[in-house]
Amino acid sequence: MILYKYYGFNAGLAALKSSQLGFRQPDKFNDPFEFTFLHDGSNANEQNKLEDKIQSIKESVVVLSLTRNPLNPLMWAHYCEDHTGFVVGYEVDDDFFTSDEFNLVSVHDGDVVYTNTKNPHKLALDRNGPIHNIFLLTKGAPLSVQEKESIRNLMRKMFLTKHASWVYEEEVRIIKIADSLFESSVEFQSHPYRSFSTISRSITPWASCSIVDGLRLYDKTHPIKEVYLGVRNPLLNYMNEWRKSGNCNKELSDKASAESWQVFSVEMDKQSWALTSNVIANELLSVPEKQTGIKNEASISGSEFEVLLQKLENRELLPSDKITVTHFNDEINVQINGDFVL
Repeated sequence: MILYKYYGFNAGLAALKSSQLGFRQPDKFNDPFEFTFLHDGSNANEQNKLEDKIQSIKESVVVLSLTRNPLNPLMWAHYCEDHTGFVVGYEVDDDFFTSDEFNLVSVHDGDVVYTNTKNPHKLALDRNGPIHNIFLLTKGAPLSVQEKESIRNLMRKMFLTKHASWVYEEEVRIIKIADSLFESSVEFQSHPYRSFSTISRSITPWASCSIVDGLRLYDKTHPIKEVYLGVRNPLLNYMNEWRKSGNCNKELSDKASAESWQVFSVEMDKQSWALTSNVIANELLSVPEKQTGIKNEASISGSEFEVLLQKLENRELLPSDKITVTHFNDEINVQINGDFVL
């Protein structure tokens, strides 16, 4: 089975190069209503307790959102940087997606349910209640098969119910435990289906910051079957002219050929409001080499310039060297080709 992920341009290039997938904490999603379908209408105190418990659950899981439709105009506008990005079709039939051992919600159970209303649920919040068992499960507790089955429907309502305004997304979710409190992180992540990294950048020699908050990029790679380039994708527009006259990185086009990707351009149908797709040559995935340096304008403070001069005073630079200045918590640092100058 093939399911699809929508990406902006740079994120799409990175996803195609790595063949990896990123899961994200639901409290970092664009919809603040995530995981709020369950509510207790009995009294405000009970509702506050429920919200605290659900917030802890949201912080303990990570979610991958896929879709069945690669040609949804709204999705292209919302998630592909105004049609400039990519949609990637992944094969999702292996245990990483389907196994109950590695997923709270597997791909076969992950269809999101859309509704216009919230119905109150009388929920027991004590240690014998189903919400507490869901809480334990998301922390990695080894519940029995019977205990898991008893909370399965309620858990799916919590994780997979959204307002009907989102129905156009045709979303399918895979949900995993972020970590386990019942074994060490080293043990938990020792299985290749659980190991992950985060995306960050170095800002000082001793510190880095997350580029996408709450994102976990799993080490497991996945077969790519289809790639769609948006109506405004630069590889189909101005980069196509650069490709004819400059150097190109053929890593992706070679990978597409070696792995038999089907590559499509997305186009607007002239007789309707729909998007259509046409097969294109893999060579259009070759990316013109990006030239570093100041193109039009850059600004730098006097103190930053002083540090730059000091750090580079006795260094011989090559025209191809990439110099980066970072300024964080009043600490100014200089990198040459990714290495800090100490």
